[in-house]
Amino acid sequence: MTLSTRSNLRLLVSLFLQVAGGFVQATRGEIPSVVGKMPEDSLPTLKSILEIAAKQSPTVLSRSIQLEQAEANVYASTSQLLPNVGGSFSFASTTVYPSAGDSNRSSGPYYNLGVSQPIYQWNALKNQAEISKIGVKISQKNYADGYRGLLGTLRSQFLGLIYQKLQVRTQRFNFELTKKYLALDEERLKAGSLSPVELIIPRMNGVEAQLAMARSDEAYDHSKRSFVRLAGIDSLPEDSIPLEVPTWTGSNELVLALAALLQRDGVDVTLQGQVNTLNLKQDDLSYKIAKVRLYPKLSASAGVSQSNSQIVTQTYASQSASRSYNYGIAASWTIFDGFAARGAKLTALASKRSHELDRAQLTAALTEDVRNLGRVIDFSAQYLKLAEERHSGAAQAVDRVKDELSRGTVSPSAVDTAIAQLYSQDGAVAAARLDLLSHWSDLVSLLNVDPMLEKLPPAYVH
Repeated sequence: MTLSTRSNLRLLVSLFLQVAGGFVQATRGEIPSVVGKMPEDSLPTLKSILEIAAKQSPTVLSRSIQLEQAEANVYASTSQLLPNVGGSFSFASTTVYPSAGDSNRSSGPYYNLGVSQPIYQWNALKNQAEISKIGVKISQKNYADGYRGLLGTLRSQFLGLIYQKLQVRTQRFNFELTKKYLALDEERLKAGSLSPVELIIPRMNGVEAQLAMARSDEAYDHSKRSFVRLAGIDSLPEDSIPLEVPTWTGSNELVLALAALLQRDGVDVTLQGQVNTLNLKQDDLSYKIAKVRLYPKLSASAGVSQSNSQIVTQTYASQSASRSYNYGIAASWTIFDGFAARGAKLTALASKRSHELDRAQLTAALTEDVRNLGRVIDFSAQYLKLAEERHSGAAQAVDRVKDELSRGTVSPSAVDTAIAQLYSQDGAVAAARLDLLSHWSDLVSLLNVDPMLEKLPPAYVH
């Protein structure tokens, strides 16, 4: 190859790579990116847990086993297309005694080796192997779908832990306030400025506050244990759970762009739609197999064997090893199978109609779900705005009351009350953010654009 030829070849390869790269970028650009807009992007601990769960979660491990079983089925189906080789070997000694005459003894190795190969089965065996390969693809989609569902659950539970931690803080603050004022009332009782009857309600309030705090602590601890078990991690340190739910960084325009994916690509944009398409392909192949069930089928075989041949009379016995070779083509034809072939065809057609009905229902359900999630996200964003405005007012109230306390115009209890109201608004903001992020994550997950899914092999997701 000349220098000029090599130079031209390198130029062509470079141009091809540029065009291919541009095509890939254009294709990816058609899908709105949600990278940096998921809860874990603001919560490093959650992101690392989601990555670990992809390998260690019981849910993922269970789907992995199912995938391995589907891959094993491919071997069983494909084996029918390949030659079947078998044989036997033995070493034996045989002595023959005629009625009148000398005995004859023979010994040696004996063997039988044969090979058979289907020649023409009307593509039935090939289609059966293809069904098993599609089964692997379905298992891959189910694996991705299991991880997709796990991602949504883990996100929701971790955000819920943040909210519960805020609630525990509020309950503990309220309990400390109750103890503080109960202690003051007990001092007033001792001083005689308060009667025992007047202390009944404060004491009951103290017991109730303590019970509420203990209940919140137990609920919080239980949620943490459940989260650890589901994620497949060893533990979840308390300092890894923040006291603030992250803000949503998406937009209504992005929500509309995601919703447009379903209108553009149909249900195949989702994992459920992809599985449905694969099921329909399996139904078509099953019908083709059933259709040729009563057709004649051809196979070929060949073999070689060595055995002991005997000639025995009353006075004479002779033994010798004989070797034989055989080969041939055989045809088998099931003419009538009791209408089993007809039943197989009807079963395949019924399965296809069922999956077509599933597809229609899936289309309707996804359309409604995407529309509903878009509306709910908009409502949640508006509720969050109101909650943040109330929180801002509560924070300003705390600053104002503290200033008034420094001037001696209010009592310390007014500050405690203002802080308690601020903590309540913290919880309200956290709940509103959690609600918005949960619905946003549901939309991203439903439309199969979850960035965490990209860590799986592309064939599993797209």
